Amino acid sequence: MAAPVTPIDDPASLPHDRLAADSKDTVIEVVEERVHVEKRLVETGRARVHVTVEEHDEPIEALLMRQDLVIERVPVGTRIDAVPAVRRDGDTVVIPVVEEIVFVEKRLVLKEELHIRIDVTRQVETQTVRLRREHAEVEHDGPSVQAPPPYQETCHERHHGFQPRFDPAR
Repeated sequence: MAAPVTPIDDPASLPHDRLAADSKDTVIEVVEERVHVEKRLVETGRARVHVTVEEHDEPIEALLMRQDLVIERVPVGTRIDAVPAVRRDGDTVVIPVVEEIVFVEKRLVLKEELHIRIDVTRQVETQTVRLRREHAEVEHDGPSVQAPPPYQETCHERHHGFQPRFDPAR
């Protein structure tokens, strides 16, 4: 706290070095205090952390898709003059299989067709996977470190913005 300031009634009461040579003009030196702050690290305690890994089995489900080819042999036995082209009949691919048969004359006969389609089946399959979870336990050595009290906002601060608090005890 600053010392009380008293007005100067008599300039002669001031120390000689603070008076100017001309006695009509009184010169008062302005004094300023400055502060220098330094910080240093202080060890207040130590902490040791123990981490353990816990494993557990967890069932999971996944929708899997499987495609199987279904080949059906369809006997035809028809005489043809040229080899038929591969064709599509809906979701089935038809591949003609031909053979030449020897007669007194040679004839092209459609012996059979391969009808190929894709059957899609879906099933839910459950498998068990191993998952890990870590737990940390903190153990303090040395003096206990006390956390500062939590900041509590006042009604004034909430409605009018932050106002710094002055604590004269500090």
